[in-house]
Amino acid sequence: MEFQPEGPTGQCPSFLENIPPELLSEIIGFLDRRSDMISLLQTSKTMYHETYPHIWHTFEPVFRDGPKRCDLEKLLTITNEKGVNAMGFNHIKEIRFLSGNMRLSLRKLFLVGAGCETMRPYDKGFPGELFDIFSAKLAAGEMKLRRVRLHWEEAGCLSENAQNFLRVLKEYSKSNRLSINAVTDLFSRKAYAHSLQIDAFALECFTNLQLPFLGHTSLTTEADAVQEIEVVVKILQQTQSLKQLELIGNKYARDCDFPISKLPQLEDLQNAITNLKYLKCLTVSGLIFHPSFFLTPPESVTILGLRQIVSISWWRKFAQCPLVNITKLKIKASYLGTRLNGDPSGWLGEDDKEVNEARDKNYKFFLGGLAMQNLRKFESYRPYFCWPEDFWDLLFERNKGLKKEEVGNYIYLGESWEA
Repeated sequence: MEFQPEGPTGQCPSFLENIPPELLSEIIGFLDRRSDMISLLQTSKTMYHETYPHIWHTFEPVFRDGPKRCDLEKLLTITNEKGVNAMGFNHIKEIRFLSGNMRLSLRKLFLVGAGCETMRPYDKGFPGELFDIFSAKLAAGEMKLRRVRLHWEEAGCLSENAQNFLRVLKEYSKSNRLSINAVTDLFSRKAYAHSLQIDAFALECFTNLQLPFLGHTSLTTEADAVQEIEVVVKILQQTQSLKQLELIGNKYARDCDFPISKLPQLEDLQNAITNLKYLKCLTVSGLIFHPSFFLTPPESVTILGLRQIVSISWWRKFAQCPLVNITKLKIKASYLGTRLNGDPSGWLGEDDKEVNEARDKNYKFFLGGLAMQNLRKFESYRPYFCWPEDFWDLLFERNKGLKKEEVGNYIYLGESWEA
């Protein structure tokens, strides 16, 4: 048996103390109760100081069967018993306000105004006292936060604790490097950009962003479209650090009778997207104001996901765009002409003269050329109708490295991947 050097107290270190801190942190993390974890660590100063930074690095509240059984209340109780300084808050580098069933973040604070009273019990999901601890630690410079993952939605019942935390976080971001990943509730039926409380956030720190607009209800006025475009542009102009962006448009609006594609504000939207110099991944979903409006990605983008409702005009703009740096493409494009109930004239693009004929699912149209030529990976859901007849031939002709593989309803070219 090898001789173990004596520790500072004259005693040989325990077996546990010889385990690498990273591994020990994982083992200790299996303890059911955080109080048991703390009691164990307090028996050894070596274990305490070496494992705490690893255990506390990422603060992620996990819901099991709902807010009433959340470990956060237990953590707060232990904190009150042991004292804030005995805990590992100073070691937190990342806070994730989304985990398990906790789809909404910030203590379920972004609630629709009319539903605030009925949803108030969910406030217990994230105790306000923990927000106060985070705020105090950040303000005192004791917590060096590097990354935050949160949910932004309509601000309805924002508590004072959370408001103060956001104010402190915004001030903290002015002198500290901070990355914010902001996601939205994809199931919300009131996902309008103008309802987001954008002034509460340090938008310049956003690196990942899901940006909803238009909601899930039909857009019926030009004023609505203009307002949404202006807000989206304002947000994008302040999020210059974005690396990943998902634009989530309306999946159901089909009854507009005004030429949205001609609105001058759409040029401002394109310019705002073009100016995102650090953007690497862009995903566009739903209806982006008009099916003929093609949003050209910045040259920095290498991964592109398109899940849109489009027109023949959109397809031709897509075909003419070089997309020189796009190496991975996932596309699921539905042609609106076959889905529209009623007069399709309101949705005509500049070269959608065939729209009436195209309502026949057997209608065929051609691109004649494809500028994109650097793809290494491609994925598509098998189209049901109205894809360009020559798309696949052009795709293989221009992108020599792609090989076709079909799995169920999906078609993979190159290695499979997730955007």
